[in-house]
Amino acid sequence: MSENWYQRSTWNDDAHLDFYKNYKLASKEVQEKSLIIQAHLLSENLDETVLKAAESLLLLWIANHFDREKAKDVYQLTIKVCKKMGDIDRANQFESYLKSLKRR
Repeated sequence: MSENWYQRSTWNDDAHLDFYKNYKLASKEVQEKSLIIQAHLLSENLDETVLKAAESLLLLWIANHFDREKAKDVYQLTIKVCKKMGDIDRANQFESYLKSLKRR
């Protein structure tokens, strides 16, 4: 397993397949870390398909690895990605999730 399988700045079908192949083989801790790091790198892209991939990785983290202490950063990154894609409604939805985290 390559060390940089979750540190790609670009995304295509091969990158997608390689990421998930390695993700399935990784420990739970590496899986969690890989989703956030890879999504962060992809969030710097302007291509909508790549941004959707970043959002998908973040949603997978929320579904499978949710950690209240890290959720703030993940929600903020999701908001950034949604805004870059022009999905303001979705960004607003995550803004409300972020606010509810801060209230507790």
